[in-house]
Amino acid sequence: MAVKAEIIGEGPGIAHIRVSGITPPVAGPVGAPVADYAIQIQRNQSPDSYLGLNGQWQASPDCWHPLAARDITAVAGGIEFLVGQQFVDPILTVMAQNAFRLTLRAAEGSTTTALVPSTQHPLLASSARHEAPVISAPIPQPKPVEPPAPVVPPAPPTILKADPADQFQAAAPALRNDAPPPAKSRKGILLAGIAVIVLLSGAAVAAYLHFKPSPPPKELAASAPAAVPQSTREILEAFMKGNPDAATIVAQADKMKSDGNIDAAVYLYRQGTDHGDAHSALQLGMLYDPGEAGAGASTLTKSSDTAAFWYGKAADAGLAEAQRRLGILLIKSHAADTDDYKNGITLLKAAGKQGDADATAKLKELGQ
Repeated sequence: MAVKAEIIGEGPGIAHIRVSGITPPVAGPVGAPVADYAIQIQRNQSPDSYLGLNGQWQASPDCWHPLAARDITAVAGGIEFLVGQQFVDPILTVMAQNAFRLTLRAAEGSTTTALVPSTQHPLLASSARHEAPVISAPIPQPKPVEPPAPVVPPAPPTILKADPADQFQAAAPALRNDAPPPAKSRKGILLAGIAVIVLLSGAAVAAYLHFKPSPPPKELAASAPAAVPQSTREILEAFMKGNPDAATIVAQADKMKSDGNIDAAVYLYRQGTDHGDAHSALQLGMLYDPGEAGAGASTLTKSSDTAAFWYGKAADAGLAEAQRRLGILLIKSHAADTDDYKNGITLLKAAGKQGDADATAKLKELGQ
């Protein structure tokens, strides 16, 4: 079984590191303390690549962190130990751009493997223990209601004076009671009525236009912003709200990878591995493998150690392709007289027994 290391968050500035695939020097029941160790943590992106005792990254490899036996406990298949903010905070600061390697040193020798942050129990910075002050939002004040504009009453109608000739006619005695009024008098009354109607109509139209709500200007409607595309985070949040099962998660991860959204695919494949899906672990190994061509935009950093970690999970589940890929990776990375090289040969043979033709061809090429 390949050696694996995982750093698992416990709280703000606290985590424990679990190393599996090793046998503690002092055998004992699970939970019992084991012998003293020292560890070294290295990142892959900067000349200052070693984590120093002061919590700062430095160029010198002479920075071993001693672990007392009382701080180390035996677990099934390995050991684990607690670490504090001098480990958690500097790792968190550079975690998005780096892969990490852990070297475990004991009296019998040292072992080096990839150090992978847990996706199920993520790390929290020590600053997270300080609660942010609650700032109350100001109570919105109601806007003053503007009084309606006063309605301007219509101007009084203009009184048209009758023709002087009509006055003389009115003074004359009527010959009959049913005689119609003179023509010029009717004309004056008609003109006065028309003027009143026009003035009242104008006042009504002015009042309607004053109180009618104005439609939005065409320029404002045309300048409304277009719909903003969803970010990767929003897409994943919306997808995970549906509480999908493992098969749905893996299918969506395959689609994201095919669409070139590698960051989303990595997140979903990690969710798949939390459900025990070996295909997800294989895909993660391929995405991190420096020997595999990249596809799509991503912040992911290629790393042989990280690829070997995920290949190892899939190989342990019995996937022949993962056994072959991990075997080739170990053979390329280690000399022929090392245990890792021999482990690579063993993995190729296991894949060949399952009918993997590429594994069989590689063994023939190596003279096995």
